[in-house]
Formats: sequence, C-alpha cells, structure tokens
Amino acid sequence: MTKVLVLGAGEVGAAAVDYTARLENVTSVTAADLNKERATAVASLFEKAKPLGLDIKNSPALVQTMRQHDAVLNTVGPFFRFATPVFEAALVAGITYLDVADDWEPTLELLALDGQAKARGVTAIVGMGASPGLANLLARAAMEDRPDANELYTAWRADDVGTGYSAAKEHWLHQCTGAIRVLRGGKMVDEPPLRSIPIHYPSLGELELVSVGHPEAVTLPLRYGRLQDCVNAMVLPPKLLSLLRTHLAEDPSDLRESATSFNARYDAMGPDNLSVFEKLEGLFAVARYAEGSSVVTLLTYPDGLGPVTSAPLAAALDLVLAGKGPEPGVWTPEDAFAPDDFFSHFAKLIGAKMPITRTTRL
Repeated sequence: MTKVLVLGAGEVGAAAVDYTARLENVTSVTAADLNKERATAVASLFEKAKPLGLDIKNSPALVQTMRQHDAVLNTVGPFFRFATPVFEAALVAGITYLDVADDWEPTLELLALDGQAKARGVTAIVGMGASPGLANLLARAAMEDRPDANELYTAWRADDVGTGYSAAKEHWLHQCTGAIRVLRGGKMVDEPPLRSIPIHYPSLGELELVSVGHPEAVTLPLRYGRLQDCVNAMVLPPKLLSLLRTHLAEDPSDLRESATSFNARYDAMGPDNLSVFEKLEGLFAVARYAEGSSVVTLLTYPDGLGPVTSAPLAAALDLVLAGKGPEPGVWTPEDAFAPDDFFSHFAKLIGAKMPITRTTRL
C-alpha cells in the first residue's frame, strides 16, 4: 500500500489531497505546506490525510520527508522557481514523482534529467494537470485522428482569472511577457507572446486564439516530428485581452507586484462580452492539415482550477500505482498514456460517463 506526499495545500494542493485520498491503493496522504495551519485545515477534511509543515526550499528536510513516502505530487508554483529543485530532491530520495508544472522552461530542465531518473529507477511525469496534462492528451487524440497534420494547437479558455494574488496568476503573467518558445516553420523559436492565431471551431466558425508560453508547445513536437507549427494558446474575452495588453505594456514591476496590481485593474474592469464562451469548451486541441482541421474537445471535467488540475494528476498516479504507467524516466503526458486509456480512468475518478471527449473534422 502507498504513502503519498502532496506538496502544497493551496487551491490545487487541497484538491490533490482530496482526489488522492479517494484512491484505493493509497493508504495515507500527507498534506505538506509552508503554512502548517493551512496544511492542517486541508488534512482535517479527509480520513486518510495528515498535515505537515514543510519548507520545500530546505532541501535536506524535503529529501528526508520524501524518503518516508512512496510517491510525491508537486503542486507548488510558480514552477519556474520550484519545479527543478523539488524534482532533484525526488531523484535523491528515489521516489515516484508527478507534478502539474505549467512553465515550459523547467519542463525542459526536467526532461534533461531523464537519464538520471532511469539510472535511479524513478518514474516521473511532468505537467500532468489540465494544461498541460489533459490538453496534451487531447492533442495526441487529434494527431491520431489526423496523422498528416502539420500544425497543432492546444488551447484553453480564460474568461475568469480570479481575484487576489496566486502563484497561478504569477505564472500566467510570466508566460505573457518576454519571450516564449514555440514551433514555427519546423523550428523551435523564441517569440513574443499574445500573437493572434485564427482557427475554426465547431459551431462558432472563426475563433481567435492568442499565444502564451506553455509546455505543450515544446513537448508535442518531440513526439510529432512532422509538425511545422505548434503553439499553446488562450481564448480571452475582448475587454480582458485589451486589459492584459495594456497592463503588460505599462506595468514595469516584478511579477508578484504585477499580479497584485493586475487584480485592481481587473476588478474595476466591469462586465465583459462572454457570448463566445457559451459554445466553447474549456480545453481543446486543433490538428490542422492542408484540407482542414480536426478539433478534439474535452466535454466533461471538474469545475474550478483546483479540481480540474488535480483530478488528472491523481488519475495518473493511480495508473502508475496499478502498474499501468510508464517505466522509469521523465515522461510527458502524451508519451506516458494513450488518450483512450487515460480518459476512461479519468472519467471513472470524477464520476463521469464516457465518452468525455469529442472529435470534429472541419
């Protein structure tokens, strides 16, 4: 039976504790957080859970804690700060590792440690949340439907960015600034974010996406060498997109301060035009080829950032514990699991009926 360590007791971490505690193969879940009171509040909700105050920047303490468990789920962001050192600690501890890392820079750093993971017998799956995670598997399904496609886009709707500071918001602003890595013309390039990408979407016709830095754009081309373009993108309502562009152009502060000041502007923005979202799913992938495109959408998923990010993380862990995951090494979601197998398991965990995806050719 398995002892699982969940790093982080925020919105995503709390949901990870919830879904992990539901797994039959898991005997105990440790909710670890720098804030012991927050960890205690989360752990008190679940019979299998116990709290732990832990500073993940204290590497010796982190390694010692990991060695008392069989698997670790890392939900601590922003991942451009914390993913690599936490995974390096997991390598030292020799523990199964999964995370929801959504920054492309540390994703590449973790993939570069594949040899060390294999040598130490560590199985690691990086970016096993919603996007990346579910989005990667939607992209694989789209490519399996149209293996002749030479453009691949993963996308998610961002009609509500929430209030208050969060690591997720800091990550979002980080990946909307500077340079992001994407595939253009068959080559990996660094370019400015928020570039417009017109696509066709079922029941909507033409839809504008805007690019954002994310792991999907750098990992999917590793699997599909024929691709010419691969980008991760968002669908934003018009006022929010305009506000984001203005904020990033005018606000020179550091990312944490920028995330805080963005809240004030967002709260004062007023109602936006959300009509496009009435027929738009939260996550989808588009494989485009000469004659058209194949669009794969996710029809059913838990509501809220925490559940939609942590449910696939727990489903992946359950498959690994059941011996249905990949061998030791560092894996991306699209290489770790076949879409049909994963979505069937995911649907069972969230209590949904199959199919939970839809493929449309346009």
